[in-house]
Amino acid sequence: MQIYLALLLGIVGLMCLYFLRSKTARNPFAFLVLIAFFLPFERIPTVVVNDFTLKINHIVGIIFLVFWFLDRAVRRKEKFITNPIAIPLLLLIGSLFLSLTHAQLLSRGIIFTVQILFTILLAIATNDSIRKKSHIDAIERVIFASAWVVVIFALWQFIGDLIGLPWSLTGLDVGFSKIVFGFPRVQAFSKEPLYLANYLFIPMGFLIGSFFSGEKIATHKKWLLVGICVVILLTMSRGGIIGFIAAGGIGTLIWAKKMFTITNFFIVTFGAMAVIGAVYGGLTLYGDGGVQRYVEHITIGDIGQGESTVSRLGAVDQSIDIWKEHPVIGIGIGNFGGTQTGFDMDDPRTKNIVNNEYFELLAETGIIGLGSFLVLIGVVFVRSIRAIHATTSSRYRSLTIGLSLALFGILVQYNFFSTLSIMYIWVFIGVVLAVQTLALKERTQ
Repeated sequence: MQIYLALLLGIVGLMCLYFLRSKTARNPFAFLVLIAFFLPFERIPTVVVNDFTLKINHIVGIIFLVFWFLDRAVRRKEKFITNPIAIPLLLLIGSLFLSLTHAQLLSRGIIFTVQILFTILLAIATNDSIRKKSHIDAIERVIFASAWVVVIFALWQFIGDLIGLPWSLTGLDVGFSKIVFGFPRVQAFSKEPLYLANYLFIPMGFLIGSFFSGEKIATHKKWLLVGICVVILLTMSRGGIIGFIAAGGIGTLIWAKKMFTITNFFIVTFGAMAVIGAVYGGLTLYGDGGVQRYVEHITIGDIGQGESTVSRLGAVDQSIDIWKEHPVIGIGIGNFGGTQTGFDMDDPRTKNIVNNEYFELLAETGIIGLGSFLVLIGVVFVRSIRAIHATTSSRYRSLTIGLSLALFGILVQYNFFSTLSIMYIWVFIGVVLAVQTLALKERTQ
């Protein structure tokens, strides 16, 4: 473990030294670019230290925040970029601390609070660091490069498991290999397939923004979108697929005039055929019955017997019961699982979650926590609508729509998992706010 930790720190250290020696070190944005690349690297490479998983994006994120604070200390006269979600953010943070007054597992609650504060700080710093079009362009290029790495590695996992490569080479967890369904659920660098599907909404949002901006679309972007769609389907994440359908439906309504043309009809049709054909062909390689098992899982054909489905529904019911007993400030952040074990830290069920972020917030932080989070999200989408109608730039308009649709898809999938301190989500919120600000500035120029 110490060797892996030293290697991980060494890699990050060399990267930081490179940036420190360059002129870009004077601007914390350079480290934000690094974060953008490492956002999906949640499981590989990581090192577990005293039950805490140290991730490479955590290390880069901490360095980014340090340089951002130092940069802010030097450039005091330069104004902060407006943060429209400041008030609901403060309410959300306040609800976390209030909930700790009810937390019987106080140490666990404090750890959760610190992790959430870290990711919220990243959102604030991200929004403040993106100040011009070239910054957005740089973030977009790095997101695409990172997405290609993720897609290729995910497809490698699917093929590698097929030919019988060891899990140490494919990077698959045993529970997501072909042992369970007869074919693997790809997870790439993510902890679980559902997180992979959730992350892929981010590059998809940038791609959709490019496609409808009127600019010429590079071939590699088209193939990347096809690859992302294939990988999302191969994750078998029902929440991810539902989020994709929901965001796609709203996008179709927004761009109805552009979508319903003969050219676009054929493009979408052939694209869908390529994606479905690739997934179908891949599943048939694993033998008879693969497609049927896939369809049954995706369509919740196992609702009466699937452990995942049954446990999730039961957890939601329990979260409502907890909220009724603690309606205002909840039972304490990170304390939901404790209710199932009598708050016995030695019982592994203490780590159980609701697998629905909204109901988990309701149970653990009460109506104040859930309400402030919903207001925060509402402010983001209202500001997107303002930016879309106000900007004179087709690039910013389409990008704002694309990123907002991606955020909507992420939030829809939040009905199927519950981790508030996810780094890529909060960094992405910061990016969305920054794009909105640039779009609104375009109106005034």
